[in-house]
Amino acid sequence: MIQWKFDRDKDLITAKYTGSISYEEIAQYINDLGRINDLPKKLYILSDYTDADTRLLYRAKRAALVLDDIKDRMRKYDLVKEAILQNNPFGAALANLYITFFRNTKNYKIKLFSTRTAAMAWLES
Repeated sequence: MIQWKFDRDKDLITAKYTGSISYEEIAQYINDLGRINDLPKKLYILSDYTDADTRLLYRAKRAALVLDDIKDRMRKYDLVKEAILQNNPFGAALANLYITFFRNTKNYKIKLFSTRTAAMAWLES
């Protein structure tokens, strides 16, 4: 499950991933965000995977489709800064693959964190 909220005062999306996460849920989350017409051009995201089972996300064919969709949607923003919060080695490895995929996307900055405090400090810097 993915629960998210948008704080307009901080231009911050907070997404909490819990349980087993599927690509369909991620695609729905991305589509839901795309329906918000007045998102700021500089967007900050805290993605909390600390209670998520990310094993289903390790499917290359589905991953490529979702990653391409995300990359396409990033074009409309001046900056997207995402902090990924993860607390297990497998999830951290997947997050690092994600970060590597987007490393050359100039307006999309991503970092991996193990604490919410560090993640929020970076997002606010």
